[in-house]
Amino acid sequence: MINRGILCRHVLYANGAWLEGRHALIERRLWHARPAPPKDQLFLYDVSSSYLEGDSNALAAWGYNRDNKEGKKQVVIGLLTDSHGEPVSIQVYRGNTNDLKTFGHQVHKIKSWFFRRRCPKPKSP
Repeated sequence: MINRGILCRHVLYANGAWLEGRHALIERRLWHARPAPPKDQLFLYDVSSSYLEGDSNALAAWGYNRDNKEGKKQVVIGLLTDSHGEPVSIQVYRGNTNDLKTFGHQVHKIKSWFFRRRCPKPKSP
């Protein structure tokens, strides 16, 4: 007899790993499949954290804990949306990642991934 709890967990982890390996590709394809955004596209960004109960997460680390859960490692989560609040990108960072560092990563993603075809590259004087 197969233990369904173990099988389901195994399948979920395998699917999660498959998705993570294609995270960037999926985000870019979803972005380019959207209706054309306005020229003055506005993005909204928020950072949160989530504490963990286990020790088996590669991104878990001690950091600024927004949940006031002492003694728990956490992950940092950055959510980028368009001006209507529709998700554009979500990224999970190590639990000790500074908020400003996550913001810089998202700005880079917007410039290089989403607007590669639309924005001219700056030229040296």
